[in-house]
Amino acid sequence: MFNMSQKNFAAYGGEVSPGGVLGHLLWYTVPEQDITREKISSAIGAAGIDKRHMPMPISPRDAFRRASRITVPRGAEKTAYLVREVGGLENGVLRHIVREQRLDGATGGRRLDYRPLAALQITDDNPSVNVDILDYSEMDDECRQIIDGIKSRYDVTRDHYDASALRRMIAGILGTCRPIAVRPSGGVHFVPQKYEATVYAVAELFPKIAGEGQFWFLPVIDAENQRTMVAKSLDNHVETEAAAIVAELGRVMKGRQEVTPSLTERYVKRVREIAVSVKEYEELLETKAITAKSHLQLAEQQIRALLLSDTVSFSAPPAQETIFEPIAV
Repeated sequence: MFNMSQKNFAAYGGEVSPGGVLGHLLWYTVPEQDITREKISSAIGAAGIDKRHMPMPISPRDAFRRASRITVPRGAEKTAYLVREVGGLENGVLRHIVREQRLDGATGGRRLDYRPLAALQITDDNPSVNVDILDYSEMDDECRQIIDGIKSRYDVTRDHYDASALRRMIAGILGTCRPIAVRPSGGVHFVPQKYEATVYAVAELFPKIAGEGQFWFLPVIDAENQRTMVAKSLDNHVETEAAAIVAELGRVMKGRQEVTPSLTERYVKRVREIAVSVKEYEELLETKAITAKSHLQLAEQQIRALLLSDTVSFSAPPAQETIFEPIAV
């Protein structure tokens, strides 16, 4: 878990500027666990973090899906058990436990046989797990154990968040700090010094909610090599984000998807958020992020192409005076 003595270490390189610290490198781990909303709320309050970062309340549907997210692998055996969602239930969730069996043919060939054994469902009116045996003649002890395990797990997931929810919450909090990845594979991020208070708040929050998880951060000394590192990381970050937007918009245009004003505005907002980050980093590094801006302009051009394309349809005329407002980069 976090150790305050880490404040005494720093990442640096090259000639040090009188400015002091550029920001922080940070990384963290959140192990699998279950945690209640009350415990998260109490920890966030104690750390001085805005409650708007709280996870959404747990819905019975989400809890049921998490509880039934199970596969019993075949391994060396001929039989495996899968849980698969079945469509058609508008007011709830319906899932089948399916037995997958490998059958050896008389000529040496093999095929897989799939047999639904049980149906489990919850509805908005009745969030308790209802079990319906689909094939009594094929029902076995393994399937019964899976049913019991899902029902038992559902009793936990109904009022407990999992590690994925915690990771999303922490990423959301740190996302307000304009983080950029400093490793191509991700996992380690840089945040500017102006967000130091948020970094320390997360460090205080972490041991209260993350169990055996760990949160590390190191100050980045304002030195020439470190400025180069941050600038390069910013270019890579913007290139990755802009490429993702361009790819998504390309699929929208190719798929002749209905383009609503809200959909377009969402992409415009994403580009503008990146533009704000670029501007903040320019001020931090006291330089012009020319490469980052060029990547950003590609995304803006794709949005404009989407709005003007004849291959998409709009459910309502786009608010062009809003959409086409210049994106300052």
